[in-house]
Amino acid sequence: MKSAISLIFLMCSCVYAETAIYRSVDETGAVLFSDQQLPGAERVIVEVIPGYSPVPVPRDLFDATDETSDQFDDQLITDLSPDYILSIVNPVDDESVWINDGNVEVNVLIQPELQQQLGHMVQLTLNGRLVGAPVPTNNFVLQHLDRGSHELMATVIDEQGDVIASSETIVFHLHRATVQQQQQNQQQFAPQGITGFPTVPGFNAQPAAP
Repeated sequence: MKSAISLIFLMCSCVYAETAIYRSVDETGAVLFSDQQLPGAERVIVEVIPGYSPVPVPRDLFDATDETSDQFDDQLITDLSPDYILSIVNPVDDESVWINDGNVEVNVLIQPELQQQLGHMVQLTLNGRLVGAPVPTNNFVLQHLDRGSHELMATVIDEQGDVIASSETIVFHLHRATVQQQQQNQQQFAPQGITGFPTVPGFNAQPAAP
């Protein structure tokens, strides 16, 4: 094995330096190669392989290759993107929601699971306008909404902000009690008796007649 490696090395030297190679056998029968003509050595003929000169490549070819590579990467990311199915499960379509503070919880069902490692995020659209920034979650709280009907839609977007998938648009109806209604409710359910005096079952809070 060592002799074979030596042969390869010497042959390479011959190619580049054009040095003559001589083969001989020593007393132990080992084959030796040398650039010196020892007694009894025979010359080994080695063909000289022509040298190679690289051909200059135009710069615009590199640019075209880079563009093709970018297109391939974009296509690969597109192929890895799942076909999402989105649906808004809370509130449901045409639901009447009674919340006095106007804070409505929204839950979006996404199948398959949102691929956050690919930069996918969820964006809500309320009454035709974007709500906040896209986020990697499917649970939201819409704050301080006014009374009335509202249209809601959810979308999944990629890193470039392009829409990958969208849900159906639902409509929910928000009801909020007015201040007058709240006062009426408080009066209706307020305990009867002396103001500031606790009302206890079995105890007459009314003052006795003199």
